[in-house]
Amino acid sequence: MKKKNSEKHFLAKGHRDAVNDVKFSPDGHYLVSASHDTTIRIWQTETGACAMILDDSVGTVTKLCYSPLEGHMMSISGPGNFVSVWNTTSYVVEKVLEADNGREIQNIAITPDGMVIIGLSEDNKITLWATMTDNCVPKRRTTTHMKGVLTIALHDDGNEWCIATADRDGVINIWN
Repeated sequence: MKKKNSEKHFLAKGHRDAVNDVKFSPDGHYLVSASHDTTIRIWQTETGACAMILDDSVGTVTKLCYSPLEGHMMSISGPGNFVSVWNTTSYVVEKVLEADNGREIQNIAITPDGMVIIGLSEDNKITLWATMTDNCVPKRRTTTHMKGVLTIALHDDGNEWCIATADRDGVINIWN
């Protein structure tokens, strides 16, 4: 089956500073953008109109991540050791997760089952938060990376997760 080629283009303009990250909502109806101007903007993908502006009281918004379970989005805000868990129905922050020891989180991901948020940091460690618990105490795990864990990919084949992490040295680790 061939995909219909229907080109759509719009200019989504409104941030007052650099845009650090963009992500589509799970249903594809919205695009969210994280900015240095301390806001998250929610854009309608059909029209390009800004549907909502979320102000982050912590600071610069650097990364975004949607939960595979409906209703939640995560963001990292500067100085980088806080992860905000947003309710995407009410667009209020339900939880603020803090990394231990003031560690700066560089990127975030969530497991395919939506149960664990993973924070990546420059100190070669990952932080795990169980999202379904009230206290969300972070658990820290050391990786074999030498120059900071920058990005992550997760895959669930139905039996177990496969995780790939990469660092500033060009090293990619694949593990489960």
